[in-house]
Amino acid sequence: MQFTGISEGKYKKLILDVQTRRNSSFYKIERFIDMLSIISSILLSRTGNEVPEMLSARDLQSLKEVCMLLGVIEKLTRELSTEKYVMSSKVIPILVCTENLIKNQKPTFSVAKNLQTKLLESRYGRKLAAQGHKGTVHGDDKP
Repeated sequence: MQFTGISEGKYKKLILDVQTRRNSSFYKIERFIDMLSIISSILLSRTGNEVPEMLSARDLQSLKEVCMLLGVIEKLTRELSTEKYVMSSKVIPILVCTENLIKNQKPTFSVAKNLQTKLLESRYGRKLAAQGHKGTVHGDDKP
């Protein structure tokens, strides 16, 4: 794509998910949400059968909830990656704060609720199972 009058690195592009790169799903979703109005206007200006469908309002809200949850993990990763050697005295409080941030999120859509549960189970699985943590809601995505 040609950007007239805009130098390289001064314009935004959509980000692809790279499985070997930490938090790439978060960055991809965050950029998509950030560029939502531009993407919508481009899709509306196109005609024909090859135009992809835009996400529904419900899907977009669900995506925003997922992005909020992944953002907590991104902050954790960034904080722990800033130092060459992370002291255990720093790790434990950060993990506790991260757990609390994830628990305090109040997602309304099942995909975000399921992600919240998986994030908590991945770190605290046995503990939460013993406490009867119920983050998963089965059924349709009704807020």
